[in-house]
Amino acid sequence: MQPMGWDAFGMPAENAAIQNQVPPAKWTYQNIDYMRNQLKALGFAYDWSREFATCDTSYYRWEQWFFTKLVEKGLVYKKMSTVNWDPVDQTVLANEQVIEGRGWRSGALVERKEIPLWFLKITDYADELLADLDKVEWPEQVKTMQRNWIGKSRGVELTLISRQRRQCLRPVSSLYHSPGYTARRDLCRGCRRPPAGQAGG
Repeated sequence: MQPMGWDAFGMPAENAAIQNQVPPAKWTYQNIDYMRNQLKALGFAYDWSREFATCDTSYYRWEQWFFTKLVEKGLVYKKMSTVNWDPVDQTVLANEQVIEGRGWRSGALVERKEIPLWFLKITDYADELLADLDKVEWPEQVKTMQRNWIGKSRGVELTLISRQRRQCLRPVSSLYHSPGYTARRDLCRGCRRPPAGQAGG
């Protein structure tokens, strides 16, 4: 017997409620009732005593509590990021939800937009998460998607140092350095370790 959870938050539901001139809560629970009746008619073995909806206070109060604990532990952070923006649904889409440049639900042309987002420090646990994927009996396609989402990056940290050539007007001692990180090996091919006491050429 399986539990049933209804992922019931989001701008698409709110936009649909506005279009149908119905309060969002009423619209959402009407749709949940409709879907529940369909699943029961199909005879699926769900345990309806273990049903929940993500828009119910009894559920999301614990989600909010868990998020505050992540903040306290320094496991979430906020920064600007470029996203796939659906101008019709007014929401962010995952790459998998963009089909030939259009939103999977609305069909609108997806825009690239920069907005502030919260991030989980998944990279702190990347090795553990990737290793444990081999222990679960999931379809290989799902595991591949998970590996891509975890997105462990293999690269190098380096500092690029250059100097002015002798033919330049500026003196040879004018040095420029740029610290950074790259996962592209082709960018490292032209790098070399300078002789002792000299800057890189």
